[in-house]
Amino acid sequence: VAEDGAALEEAEVGEEADFVDTSVQAGALESPFEDPGEAFYHNAVRLCLQEDNCRISFLQRNLSVDFAQAAALIERMERDGLVGPYSGSGHHEILVSYDDWRAGRIEQD
Repeated sequence: VAEDGAALEEAEVGEEADFVDTSVQAGALESPFEDPGEAFYHNAVRLCLQEDNCRISFLQRNLSVDFAQAAALIERMERDGLVGPYSGSGHHEILVSYDDWRAGRIEQD
């Protein structure tokens, strides 16, 4: 029982939670619990894959991040199998297309 006298039965709470969970899975609602850092990472991935450019300086300019933040984003993309290792020219080869990544058609280790 809440202080203002309102009360919810346990079954009502469960029904509401199921509705929200089903709606999020169906894409009808954005998850209210999405980590802002995860959204930022997805934006960096989208940018690199769409522009076919994965360099630290590119992310610094386009996302207004410092060197360490841009490097961490690229390292994660490499771990996720989206880009290849550093090639020596500052460039990381793009390994998947934007469309495949967006559709979830990539295999991650």
